[in-house]
Amino acid sequence: MECEYCGKEIPDGIKNCPFCDAPTITVSEEINEKAENSAESEPLLPEEEVLPSDFGSPEILATQAAIDQKEDEQRLVKEKQPDFQYGKFTKVWLLICMSEAAIPAIYYYFSNLDYSKLIASVYFVGAIIYLILFLSKKNKTARKYFYYSIVFTIFVIIHQAIEHAPMILMVLTAFIPFITYLFLNNSQIFGKKKSD
Repeated sequence: MECEYCGKEIPDGIKNCPFCDAPTITVSEEINEKAENSAESEPLLPEEEVLPSDFGSPEILATQAAIDQKEDEQRLVKEKQPDFQYGKFTKVWLLICMSEAAIPAIYYYFSNLDYSKLIASVYFVGAIIYLILFLSKKNKTARKYFYYSIVFTIFVIIHQAIEHAPMILMVLTAFIPFITYLFLNNSQIFGKKKSD
């Protein structure tokens, strides 16, 4: 074997030249030699499919899958449930409020007074507000339409004042949002949202 650097004849199998001390075996050749030696020394094993230890046994995997499925079912049931439930008195009160808006709406719709159709349409809107409030299943919707009902009540009071209604009637009308708030608050519409 001849040294690549000094050109002198050197014995086979040595790593450095004894004359110039240059390496005689390259790094890639050394890696290849080690790979060949390790391949020869290790016996060949039959190929097996081994799951990582993190995955656990099949029983644990099946149990975890059942737990995940149960959690998904509970979440779907919870999403379908309404945020709150109206009490009987709340439903009756909302129906009374709806009728108090619907009856004047019908009366003004069929009357021949000035602006009667406009007044009737506003009362119809009030009846629809109370209907949506009656049918709502979500806290957010119920709160929003409660605030709309306050605006409608203000319109009713102004209209009663223009029509020269008795003062006691206007005072009672002003109490409608307050009583509605008490009923809705009893249904926990204005309470804090429960954390999961």
